[in-house]
Amino acid sequence: MVRKPNQKLPGLPGTIGLPLIGDLPRLLPDPLPYIQRLHSRYGNVFYACFALNRKSVFVLGPEATEQVLVTKAGSFSNTLGYADQSQYLGEEGILFRDGTSHTELRRAINPAFAPDQLTRYVAVMDYGVQEQIGYWRKETPSLLDDINVLTLRIAARTIVGVQIEDEAKEINEHIVNMLRSMTSIAPPIPGSRKWRGLKSRAWVQAFFRQQINQRRNEPGDDVFSCLCSTELGLDADAIVDNMVGILAASYETTASAIAMMTYALASKPMWQDRLRDELSCLLEPGGMTVEAIRNCEQTSWVFKESLRLYSPLSYFPRRTVEDVEVEGYSIPANTAITVAPRFTHHMSSIYPQPDTFDPGRFSPERREDRVHSLAWMPFGKGAHTCAGMHFAQIEVAVFFARLLEQFSVELTNERVRLNFVPVLKPNQSIPMRLVSQ
Repeated sequence: MVRKPNQKLPGLPGTIGLPLIGDLPRLLPDPLPYIQRLHSRYGNVFYACFALNRKSVFVLGPEATEQVLVTKAGSFSNTLGYADQSQYLGEEGILFRDGTSHTELRRAINPAFAPDQLTRYVAVMDYGVQEQIGYWRKETPSLLDDINVLTLRIAARTIVGVQIEDEAKEINEHIVNMLRSMTSIAPPIPGSRKWRGLKSRAWVQAFFRQQINQRRNEPGDDVFSCLCSTELGLDADAIVDNMVGILAASYETTASAIAMMTYALASKPMWQDRLRDELSCLLEPGGMTVEAIRNCEQTSWVFKESLRLYSPLSYFPRRTVEDVEVEGYSIPANTAITVAPRFTHHMSSIYPQPDTFDPGRFSPERREDRVHSLAWMPFGKGAHTCAGMHFAQIEVAVFFARLLEQFSVELTNERVRLNFVPVLKPNQSIPMRLVSQ
């Protein structure tokens, strides 16, 4: 059983917050303004309280964050950091492993994201995107829901190696239930978020478990087949835990990136025109290739700027496995740690006018992100850098090549309302409409 995090933090500055709920009311709606206020008061290292007044030490800014994720990463446990969340996405999954165990699994799934595989995935992505856009030409789109289901279908066809059509919406609902349950402080009583999350996890577990023997007998070259390999030696529970976590991570964050990049482009029509021109090369016969996508420089700027402004993950949790010093503060073993990439992405010392959508920041002339290796880190850094980073970048380019070929995107008069945890997304819908070209 995992011990609760240490609550004794002598010498560290911080805030207790309200009884029982700590700083949660200020950290959930939009954590950035509150973290910025605490940073201005305490500096790069301080503690704040989440639910039940559990203290977590915030480590902010690229230099301090580098110690947690890279230079002193052995002192900070990913497994313990995600202890509360892993019961929903799978305790044996690669997302929640450390050290050799993590390295071996990472090595096993890396071939599924190798360049030759990414090349094969492009055609699958393009087929799925064209299919979705065909529906949008006939029906009034529900953009947020449709993007979720689209990215789920693409992840299933490529990473999992299965076709899901009629059950896609149901699987999406189950994974959303699981993710939402991770942020609830209520016990898993019938009808609660945690109760629904556990029920949904059981459903998704059964979905994968029933396919393991077939995948072992008829392996493909996807992640699911890699994990089912008898040479890897994973039992059924570990295979299922990994697939639940990898599927959820691979499509939820990509859906967030696409949704928010669409919103950002709607606010700056000039960049729609520039991307439409640049991505037109992909629409030529034989043009939809990984190499061509990587040459779409301005598209990569917009992608990076969207992820800077709207980082899918506001927090990377860790926990210390030994006493460690960060920026002169001694942090005891078994202390909860919170890294906040969104804070770094809005530091005016790195990104002038950080609340402004300005893709030119990433141009060769400016390169604002190059001031530090962790100035831009939506995919994490170090050993736990997202394995699907290039997969997501390619999927986004394919999506916008086909979308902008058919449509322009316009904002409506509604204001976007965002949820920031567990993954940043619009609350109900994206306040914009598609206009045929």
